Amino acid sequence: MSATTLRTRALPIALLSLFAFLVGLVFSFGVFPALPADLRMTDADYIDAIARNISEGGGMVDGAGDRVIYWDPLYPLLVAALYTVFGPNLWAVQLANTVLHALTVAIAYVIVSRVYPRSRWVPLLAAGAFAVYPHAVWYLPRITLAALNTFLIACFVLSLLLLLESPSWRKGAVSGFILGLSTLTRGVTFLIPLLLIPVFLIEARGKEKMPLALSWLFLVLAMLVTMTPSFLRNYDIAGTFQPVAFKTGLMFLRGDVSVTHDPGFIPSRDFGEVDRASAVKEKEIRKEVEKGRQMTEVEWSLFLQRRAIQSVVEEPGAFLRKVVWQVPRFWVLAYGITKMTLLKISQSVILPLAAVGLWFSLRNRVPMLSLAAFLVYYIGVHVSILALAGYSVPIMPYVLMLAIYGLANLAQKVTTRRRLPAVPAGLPSRKAPSP
Repeated sequence: MSATTLRTRALPIALLSLFAFLVGLVFSFGVFPALPADLRMTDADYIDAIARNISEGGGMVDGAGDRVIYWDPLYPLLVAALYTVFGPNLWAVQLANTVLHALTVAIAYVIVSRVYPRSRWVPLLAAGAFAVYPHAVWYLPRITLAALNTFLIACFVLSLLLLLESPSWRKGAVSGFILGLSTLTRGVTFLIPLLLIPVFLIEARGKEKMPLALSWLFLVLAMLVTMTPSFLRNYDIAGTFQPVAFKTGLMFLRGDVSVTHDPGFIPSRDFGEVDRASAVKEKEIRKEVEKGRQMTEVEWSLFLQRRAIQSVVEEPGAFLRKVVWQVPRFWVLAYGITKMTLLKISQSVILPLAAVGLWFSLRNRVPMLSLAAFLVYYIGVHVSILALAGYSVPIMPYVLMLAIYGLANLAQKVTTRRRLPAVPAGLPSRKAPSP
C-alpha cells in the first residue's frame, strides 16, 4: 500500500479504531460490572500478584514468593509498568487492553487491505467484525494477555507482508524484534523462523535471493537478541536452555486428558471439567515418579517435557488421533457450557465461510502464502499440545477476513446469476464472470 493509498484510507482506519475503542469501553466499564459474579473473574492466571511484586521491586515472583516459571514475562511486565504509573488499579489494565484492541483492529484493516487490495468492503467488514467479535471483547476487562498477544501477532503479520513485498535486512530486523516480543508474551511463536524457510524459498523463485536470505538472517538475529534476557533468566532457574515458559509438558498432558476425558470428536464437556481431571492425573503421575522425594516445580516441568516427547515417539498413532480430535476443540472448548454452546453456534457459521473464502482466494490467485502458512503453523502447534478456544482469538482477524471474502464472493455469484438474461433454447448458456 503506497503512502497516498494509506492517506485515503486514514479515515476508515481512524473510525474503526474509535469504534473498537468504544466497544471495549462500553463492555469493560458498563456491561462487565453488571455481569453475575461468576462471570467477573478478572485474574484467572494470577498475574496481578506477579505484577505487584515487579512494580514493588521484588522481581518476577508469585504471591508465595517463588520465581515465576509458568508465564512468559512480557505481559506481567506490562501490567507492572501500569501499576507503577497508575497504581495497582484494574481500570488501568482494562484501558490498556482496550487501546491494544483498537490498535489491532486498525492493523487488521491494513493487513486485509494488502491481501485484497482491489476490495473496498472486505477490509472494512473484516476489521469491523473483529472489533465486536465477542470472544475477543470478553477478555478486555480481565488481567490476561489475549489483547497484547493479538496485537503483537497482528504487528508481526503486517511486518512479514511488508518484508516479502520488498525484502531488506532492516525489515527483517524489525520483524524479528516484533516476533521476539510476541514470543515473550506467549512462546507459541518461537519456531516461526523455521516455518519461514520454505516460505522464503518459495517467494524467492524467479527473484533475487540474497535480500530474502539477509532478511531471514536478521529476523532470526533480532528475535534472539530480543529474547536473550529471558533465555538467561530461564537458564539461571533451570540450569539448562529453556527458550520459553516452563509449561509445554504440562499443557501437553492437559491436551491428552482433554481427549481421553471427553472422547467425542466434538467436545461436550467444558474445560473446567478437563482442568479438574488434569489435576487428578497430574497428582497420580507425580506421586508415582517422586517416590518419597518431592520434585521442585522446575524438575516437574522438565520431567513432563521429556514425558511428552517420549509419548510422541512411542505412540505416534495416539498422538495423531490427539491432533485430529483437538481441531474442533481449538475453536469451541472453553470454561462453561453456555460459552461453549455460543462458540459452537458462531464458529459453525464463521468457519465454513472462511473455508469458502480460502477456496475463492486460491482460485483468484490471491498472494497469501505467508499468512496461510502462519495460520497452519499456529493452529498446528495448539492442536499438538493443548487446544482451547481462547487460543484462537489472535488469529480470528484473518479467519474473519476469509469468512467475509467468502461471503462477498458467494453474494456476488448469486447476484450475477440473477442478473443474467434468459438464454433462448438451443443457444449455449452464458457463465457468470469470476469475481
